Amino acid sequence: MASCEDIEHSKESFKENYFQSATKGQEFVVDANEQVIEWVKNIINAGIKQYLDI
Repeated sequence: MASCEDIEHSKESFKENYFQSATKGQEFVVDANEQVIEWVKNIINAGIKQYLDI
């Protein structure tokens, strides 16, 4: 699992009591491994299924 140190992000995103995530269209850089790749595939496939209503 990635930690805060593993994600390249603006220091301004880390607030006192929360993390302000990026707006749509911003990119994240993480070290990919098989778990990350499967996680992304599942998200994309779920979105496709929802879009196609299957």
